[in-house]
Amino acid sequence: MDSEQSQEHKILIAKRGSIKEQITRFSNFLAGFHDNKRSITELKVPLEKIEKLAVEFDQIQTEIEMLDNLETNERDIFEDNYYAHVGKAKDFLQNINQIPGAQPNVKNYFAKLPAIPLPTFSGDYRDWPRFQNSFTDLVNKDMNLSDAQRFHYLIESLGEAKQIIESIEITDTNYKTAFELLKQRYDNKKLIKKAHVASLFDIAPLAKKSFTGLRYKSLNEVNVHIRALKNLGESHIFQA
Repeated sequence: MDSEQSQEHKILIAKRGSIKEQITRFSNFLAGFHDNKRSITELKVPLEKIEKLAVEFDQIQTEIEMLDNLETNERDIFEDNYYAHVGKAKDFLQNINQIPGAQPNVKNYFAKLPAIPLPTFSGDYRDWPRFQNSFTDLVNKDMNLSDAQRFHYLIESLGEAKQIIESIEITDTNYKTAFELLKQRYDNKKLIKKAHVASLFDIAPLAKKSFTGLRYKSLNEVNVHIRALKNLGESHIFQA
């Protein structure tokens, strides 16, 4: 294997590792799932995502085996785990379907209102207050969820910020610790204010002849950051 193939091999191994991590998180999600308390939709969404991983894994594993034929045992290990967890999830769905009135309730509810997507957080300090409030309302205050399930949803909502907690095992007892670690990092008013002020200075001034739509866009951007700073207790700096 030459240097170029070696580098390609490392990249493929990393991609395969990411897929295996998703299977592990799904396994932990199932461990905290109680089929007599949950709806079909709450299990279908992560299950559909996991089912798509089989094709992706097969493609990556095939490429790895073409570079290193000693890697074939990984396919057997993955398939055993994959089918075990997918089978368990489908058993849960079957059990839910057998609960009297379970399926009609889900259908009637979602016929009235569209599903609310989970908030996302990339790691931008400016977005933390919005994310924390939305996630708390949609997930933390949902008494039907276990903490392991909340942990799963938290992981799925994070971008780069995921790195802070992704090494923590997804369990009921670890959820509050993980959420607290995120708060310690991002719930920092000083840094949030600093980020908004920096954004204000990054907005380039527009000439009088600039297109009206662009001027309004810049004005809206300014107002967004000013409102955020006022909400953070800096209302004395700005005058209406």
